[in-house]
Amino acid sequence: MHTELKREVPEDIKKEIIAFANSYGGNIYIGIEDNGKAFGIDTLDSELTKVTNMVRDSISPDITMFVEYKVEKVDDSDILKISVQSGNKKPY
Repeated sequence: MHTELKREVPEDIKKEIIAFANSYGGNIYIGIEDNGKAFGIDTLDSELTKVTNMVRDSISPDITMFVEYKVEKVDDSDILKISVQSGNKKPY
């Protein structure tokens, strides 16, 4: 299982989600710098909506059942954890 740390939501996050679904799965943490320091997300609701819509609308076949979103607190900062399971209708 892979782990990716991102300070903010990258425009190509769907590519990473697809890569995880096509392989063994993994976790993407948004709001954490590469060095592991929690930075947090100021616009958490809008970023979560952006990611969920992107996953639902632009990845085929549908992988929404293999993606889970969870807000977590790290060092008093809100971060977004995106857990992606290996899909069963590969390739995506």
